[in-house]
Amino acid sequence: MLRALSSAFQNFFAPLDEYLREEIERLKKQSDDEKNPSLPKSEEPYAAEWDAVHSDVNALLNYLCVTQGFDDRLRGLLHNLTDALTQLRPQGFQKPSTPTLDSVSRGLSAFVGEFGGAYVSRYSGAQCREADADKYAKVLLSIIPMTHEALSNLAEKCGNNWRSYKICKLTGDDRDNGLGNYLTKCGFKVSPTDGLQVGELQNRFSGGAVHELLASPVADVTTKMLVGGKPAENGINVVDLVALFYNMLCRYLQVCHLKVHESPRYPCTVRDMLSWLSGLQYTPVADKLPDHCRALLNRKCDDNDAPNRDDDVMAQCINSLPYVIASACSHADSLLIAIQGHGRGFDLAAYPYSVDFANNTAQLHYPADPDELLEMMRGIVCRLCSVLYFLYAQCCRTTATTKGWRECHYGRQVPSSHWQCNTFDRQATDATHNCPPTSPLQSFLTDSCSGLLPHKLRAVDMAIECADCPSNQPGQQCLTPLGFWDLGLAASVERTGKDLANSLGYFCSDADACLSQLCRTLRLLCPSAPQSLGDVFALFFQMLRMWNHESSRRAYSHHESYLTHLSDEAIDKLFPLWTQLHGSYQNSNLTNALKALAGHDHDNSGHNALSSLSAEPPCQSPSGCAPFLQPLALHANHTFPQKHAQLYVSWIVWLAWQLWELLESLLDALNNIDCTAHGCATCLCQPSNHNDKDSCHCPSLVECGGPLPTLYRYGFTYRNAHALLAGSQKIRCSDLNDQLTKALHSDHFTELFDQIDQLLYTIRMPFLFAITALWLTATLYILHSLLYRMDVLRIRSHLLTTRASHQVDVKALLAGSRRMLSLYKDVDYFDDDFHS
Repeated sequence: MLRALSSAFQNFFAPLDEYLREEIERLKKQSDDEKNPSLPKSEEPYAAEWDAVHSDVNALLNYLCVTQGFDDRLRGLLHNLTDALTQLRPQGFQKPSTPTLDSVSRGLSAFVGEFGGAYVSRYSGAQCREADADKYAKVLLSIIPMTHEALSNLAEKCGNNWRSYKICKLTGDDRDNGLGNYLTKCGFKVSPTDGLQVGELQNRFSGGAVHELLASPVADVTTKMLVGGKPAENGINVVDLVALFYNMLCRYLQVCHLKVHESPRYPCTVRDMLSWLSGLQYTPVADKLPDHCRALLNRKCDDNDAPNRDDDVMAQCINSLPYVIASACSHADSLLIAIQGHGRGFDLAAYPYSVDFANNTAQLHYPADPDELLEMMRGIVCRLCSVLYFLYAQCCRTTATTKGWRECHYGRQVPSSHWQCNTFDRQATDATHNCPPTSPLQSFLTDSCSGLLPHKLRAVDMAIECADCPSNQPGQQCLTPLGFWDLGLAASVERTGKDLANSLGYFCSDADACLSQLCRTLRLLCPSAPQSLGDVFALFFQMLRMWNHESSRRAYSHHESYLTHLSDEAIDKLFPLWTQLHGSYQNSNLTNALKALAGHDHDNSGHNALSSLSAEPPCQSPSGCAPFLQPLALHANHTFPQKHAQLYVSWIVWLAWQLWELLESLLDALNNIDCTAHGCATCLCQPSNHNDKDSCHCPSLVECGGPLPTLYRYGFTYRNAHALLAGSQKIRCSDLNDQLTKALHSDHFTELFDQIDQLLYTIRMPFLFAITALWLTATLYILHSLLYRMDVLRIRSHLLTTRASHQVDVKALLAGSRRMLSLYKDVDYFDDDFHS
């Protein structure tokens, strides 16, 4: 088509050129006639300039006829034509004798402008080098998954919902156009409406027409390969070809994981852990997981335990485990690409291209046994769940108001900063977002964020060993490094926290996110007592809660059936003997105390339950309840199975005092915050006085630099930072400390401790009575033996005696020459041969 249009334009332009040259000659002759004959003749006006324009127009048209497309040479030709047109200055165009030249100049300028929407590949004209052959191969392998996903989605949507849509951003009734927005995300310039063509794509082209192009067979394609396991019936289209490439890529990645490394590494950073998940789906052990999960349904914890399939919660989690693992692996790869991009081949990068995330370039360790794999996965996923949710929460918060990272940049050549974004920087690059050149989000990703520095981890015997945890205060979590140390040089993208939050949302936003589901399922398969304050808090806070994922408003609610099971069966199983021997303990007293401590009903007058520290929405009364805290692993703790109810009750019994002590430790840490050390230049409060009412002069709790890093160390983040700033009076640091003090000294803890003491006494009571009875019997016997002879109690060596047994010849025993007579016939005490 371009050849026909170019030829037609040349046919139109040729006579126009002749006319313009005659016009220029006439203008010259008219100018000479008006001059004095004695003066020298003037040159032809605009003749040289028009020759340049004519030459550049012909060069552009010839290029279009030959190439019938657009490449890197188009920009140069358009630039030359634009420069030539600028030489035709309009100083003489307003004369009545040159209206044609004026019109042609404007028309050619508009003609050049139309090519601004032409799509030219970024790689057009690039020269290939033999030395970069490996990089070219990795570039190809890296773009195959992206192309496969984009074209598959485009073909599916254009064949259904987007069939009638035009390629523009808005529909005819000014609503968002899914087709146009999708192509915009794919990197194309799309027109705003179907009535205005300003983009690279035809604004009147419909989704149905796009589907026809994608579904049309590609001419002259001969292949014996199968598409999706079946032969192509209607020919091979472009989507099928890309699907073939994707299948070959998956096989390549599977081959990469067949290599046995001499010294495989245990992942110790978030990036390595995500890479481990990304490559897991291509390992030989991945094929064993479905059968292993089916075997887990019949597994028992001990001989007296019921199989997992008999518990509805366990059965549901195990049945969905293979799909959850596959989803987590897929989203792990997508998250790595969202952070680092597809790579740019930086030679010193740990992962130069996105294909390296899944091909085990890092030489990570994958156990061959499914049980060992799930155990290793549990440790990895639990660490990811805490770090990534904290990152997600920060990226969801706005920069200007809540000191979040939503508008902060990260990626290629982005400098780092303190964890709080300095919105008052005069050198801010984005006036709308108020984000300075230095980004705290970039600092956090590169493990250089002051106040949020991670621990130093290393792998020892295929396990993680932390050098900083021994010096931690009780209840603090192990802070896993992010590991993107080369992000500024290795990344191929520059994005904002909002973009990262969108990617993290699919991964860990709520209880339905794949990472939260995977963490919860693996914890149910192999329960272990929580260690950090955040996990202990989540256990007490969520023990009696369940997640309603099927309701229209996905939220937590009371788990009444589980509460009934605890009262009727689980607590009774703690008694080792018959319950009648343990007295008459009311099991509901313990569950009621636990329910009151959590305080989800929020109907108590004291406003001092655990829910007062995490009230969402905030309490309407001026009681101090507010959404202060949220455990980082909250969404991995809910809907507990009845199978492990007895174990969870034992955790509650033994961790209740630890919860109180750890909350007190958190209160002390908040009290000892040094605002100056955390970057609060306007506050001069001293450590140990931070919780005083008028000590911290920071505008609010959220805007103070000390509380959030402290909460992060203990496994928390803000529940709702926006709500803490809403209202006429902002929540300050002293408000959190006051509410935490109220919760620590509430009657709920006292009642729970009393019920635990009564339960422990009831469990131990038969044994205490038995031990008391035994000691009492022994004491009475000893006292009796001191007062009376032993034979009175008939304690003898022989209960049956005869008279003859006392007629032993003592002299025969002492003298060797005498023979001792036997008391029985034909039996001697000593053999005669012995004496001889």
